Amino acid sequence: MNESMLLNCDGCGQPASPEHVAKRLKRLEWATRFRPLHISVLFLGAVSPAEDAGYLYSGAGEAEDRSQKQACLGEAARILEACGIDPGNGSGAQLAELQHRGFFLTYILECPAAQMTLGHDALVRVILRQFPSALMRIRRSLRPKRIAAISEALDPLLSTLASSDTGAELLLDAGRPFGLDGADAVGAARRLHVALATAAVAR
Repeated sequence: MNESMLLNCDGCGQPASPEHVAKRLKRLEWATRFRPLHISVLFLGAVSPAEDAGYLYSGAGEAEDRSQKQACLGEAARILEACGIDPGNGSGAQLAELQHRGFFLTYILECPAAQMTLGHDALVRVILRQFPSALMRIRRSLRPKRIAAISEALDPLLSTLASSDTGAELLLDAGRPFGLDGADAVGAARRLHVALATAAVAR
């Protein structure tokens, strides 16, 4: 299909095939089922994970119908660990607990990078270009009390995020994002757990 004939995806701002849009809408449907009415902590990542098993809300609302529930992997497992929730067999109960606590996850690019077939430098440019739209969504729709940056790729955007009019406290790992997508993801999850506990006490 000619790229000039494609509509831009609202999740990543890129020209999107029907397959791309279908996957975007499916993940949006999954996440929306467990969005809290009032968000106490918004986990903000840079790019949605490529594999569904690494996406926190994967199969939300569908897992109860499966005889074999799939374990959360990667970033999804780290988020659950940071929240003190067992990341073992995926279930709606885990997500319901996150929702009950007012936790929600979103990304600047809500589509996996693999769907966009971009090199690293081009991906960075797309993240920068999509960032204002993400900020607008945070301010107008999500309106969290706190934002926890969970992706190393957000590092160059922290000053803008901190100075933006989101009305939210920014949770950081010694001034940097909690690198749940980095080499020390397990350690970052532990530090995020402490930060979340501290924030809960301060409420």
